[in-house]
Amino acid sequence: MNFQIKEVLFCALFIYMFFSCSEGDLTNDEVNKAQYAELVSSYTAGFVSSQSGIKIKFAKSIDGITPGTMVEDKLFRFQPSMNGKTYWEDSRTLVFQPESGLESGQKYKAVLLLNRIMETGPDKKEFQFAFECIPQNFEVKVVGLSLYDDKDLSRVKIIGTIQSADITTDEQIESIISAQQKSRPLQISFEHNLQQNKHTFTIEEVVREDTPGDVVISWDGDPIGVDKKENLEFPIPSLSDYSITAVQLVRGNPDYVSILFSDPIDSEQNLRGAVWMSKGTDPRVVVELNEIKVYPTSQLNGQVGINISRLVKNVAGFGLKDDHTASITFSTLKPQIRMAAKSGTIMPNSEGLIIPFEAVSLSAVDLTVVKIFENNIIQYLQNHDIGDGTYWNLRHVARPVARKTIPLGASGAVDLSDWNRFTLDLSNYVDVEPGALYQVRLNFRRGYSLYSCIEETNDINFVQDLEFEQSMDWNEFYDDYYYYDWENRESPCHKAYYTSENIVEKMVFASDYGIIAKKSESSAMLVFVTNLVSTDYISGVQVDIFDYQQQPIGSGSTDSEGKASIEVSGTPFALVATKGDGVGYLKVNEGSALSVSNFNVTGAKIQKGIKGFLYGERGVWRPADTLHLAFILEDVDNRLPEGHPVILEMYNPMGL
Repeated sequence: MNFQIKEVLFCALFIYMFFSCSEGDLTNDEVNKAQYAELVSSYTAGFVSSQSGIKIKFAKSIDGITPGTMVEDKLFRFQPSMNGKTYWEDSRTLVFQPESGLESGQKYKAVLLLNRIMETGPDKKEFQFAFECIPQNFEVKVVGLSLYDDKDLSRVKIIGTIQSADITTDEQIESIISAQQKSRPLQISFEHNLQQNKHTFTIEEVVREDTPGDVVISWDGDPIGVDKKENLEFPIPSLSDYSITAVQLVRGNPDYVSILFSDPIDSEQNLRGAVWMSKGTDPRVVVELNEIKVYPTSQLNGQVGINISRLVKNVAGFGLKDDHTASITFSTLKPQIRMAAKSGTIMPNSEGLIIPFEAVSLSAVDLTVVKIFENNIIQYLQNHDIGDGTYWNLRHVARPVARKTIPLGASGAVDLSDWNRFTLDLSNYVDVEPGALYQVRLNFRRGYSLYSCIEETNDINFVQDLEFEQSMDWNEFYDDYYYYDWENRESPCHKAYYTSENIVEKMVFASDYGIIAKKSESSAMLVFVTNLVSTDYISGVQVDIFDYQQQPIGSGSTDSEGKASIEVSGTPFALVATKGDGVGYLKVNEGSALSVSNFNVTGAKIQKGIKGFLYGERGVWRPADTLHLAFILEDVDNRLPEGHPVILEMYNPMGL
C-alpha cells in the first residue's frame, strides 16, 4: 500500500515537472524541433477548430501500416487530459480524434511517445508540442427589412447574419436567436454556410400595421458556450409611413451604399439628381425592389454624405416626407495581398522567375523563399502534386533559403492605398538552381500598414539578404503572426488582423520542358518532350522513370521527334527528364492521369497484343456476287511466325 502511494506521488510529480516547464505563451512553449526533423515533418500547432483531429506527420512511411487502422496502444498524453481514438490516416500520418471535441479557448500541451512507433535515440523518445482551441464567439448583424411582394406591403421579413468564430451545428445556431412581435413568436429560417461559419437568418411573416411597431430580436450565446446576451428592438414602420429604414456601406467587388426603404421603389423613375454623394463624381444608381444601390464611380476616402431627395417615389407614386442625409465612412481599403496568377507552376525560361502579385494599403511586404531540393523532388511528389504544399508541411524536403522585406513605395505606384500590381524577380534573391522547386511566401506586418488608425505604429524593419549558401533552420523562420482575438480579427488597427490568414504562397519551377506520357496496357510508356517556348521537339533528353519507392524502373532517350519509348519493370510513379541544365518532372501514377470520362474511348480490347482487320472492296453485296476480302494482321510483338495460316468462317443471314 505504501509502495502504491509513492508510485502515484512519483507519477504526479513527473507530470507536474514535465508540464510546468511549458508555462507561458505557446510560441515560447515550443522545444527545438530541429532535432526531430528526420522523424517528424509536421504536426498540429497554433489555433485549431474544436472538431479538429490532432495530427502528426512523420518524415518517412511506417512499415506495416494500413490506412484507417485503429491504434489500441496509448501513444499520446495531453494536458488537460482528454479521451479519444487514435488511427492511421496513411502510412505517415497518425491522428488522434478527441471523443467530444476540444474545449473552446483551451490551451493544450501534448506528448507523442515516439519510441512506441519507431526506433529513436535516448533523447528523442518523446515529442512535445502544443496547440490551442479557437475561443468560440459570435456576432449578430441585422441587415434590414425585405418584402415578399411589391403588391402586399403588410407582410415583410427581416434579414440578418450570425457569424461564429468556430464550427457549430445548425441546431446550435438556430437556438441562439429568437424574435417576437407583440408577444407573438416569429418563425426564423436559416441558410447555413458551414465553411465560412456564416449563417443568414430571415425573420418571417412580420406584420406592418396602420401604426408603427417593433420586433424584439434576442440572442443568447449559451448554446455554444458564449456568455453573451442582447435584445434589439427593430422598428417596423406603419403602412402609411414611406421612409428610409437603413443606409449602410456594403463591402464587395465593387463596394456600394445600400439604402433600404419601407416600400418598394418605382423602378421607372429617373433618379439622376435624386440620389447623390457629397464627394466624387455622379454615382451609378440601381433599384432592386425596396433597395437602392449606390455605386461610387471614383475613389472615395473619409466621411461622405449620401443625399436622398424626398422626390424618390414608391410604387404608389408617393415621395418621402423630407430629404434625407446619411454619413458613410469610406475608409482606406484594408491591407491585403494576393497573387496575380494563382494557377500555373512551371515557368519557361530558366534565366528568371518573374512572379506578379498585388497589394493594397501596404508600404512593404515580407518575402520568404523556401527551396525544395532537386534530390528531394520525388519524395515531395509522394505527398503533393507539383505546385501544392503549404509552408510548414514542406519541412521534410525543403528549407528556407532567403528572406527580405520589400518596400513597395519604390516601385513607381502612385497610390498605394489602391490595388497595385508589382513584380518579383526571384533571381534577385536566390540563385535559381535548375531542377529545384521554390515556394514564394508573401506576408505583411502591422508596421507596413497604410491604414489610418488613431494609434500609429512604426515597427518596420528591413531585413538584409541572407547568404545563399547559409544553412538555415526552420525555427529561424518561425513567424510572429501568432495572435488571436476574434473580436478584432477584421480591424487593421489591431494586431489580431495581422495573422497567418493574410499570407499568400505560390510554388514556382523554372523549366522549358513540356512533357506528355502515355502508358499502354503493356509495360511500355511513351514519353514526348517539347520546348514550352518554341513548341519544338527536344531530342537527346534523358528520361528516367521511378516507382513510388524512388527506385529506377526504366530509362530512355528522346529521338529527333522528342519521343522516347521506354519499357518499365514496375508500377511507374514519376519521371525525370534531363538534358544539360534543363530538368522537367511529371507525376505518372494512376491518380494523376487525365480523365477520359468525357470522351468516347470504347473499342475492342487487344488480346495478347494481336489485332486483325478484315475489309472488302465495298460495303454491300447482292446475292451471287463475288466477295473480295482482305485481311491485315497487326502483330507488334511478333508473336506469330511468318506464314501462319488465317482461317475465315462466313455465315449467311440464316446463320448457316
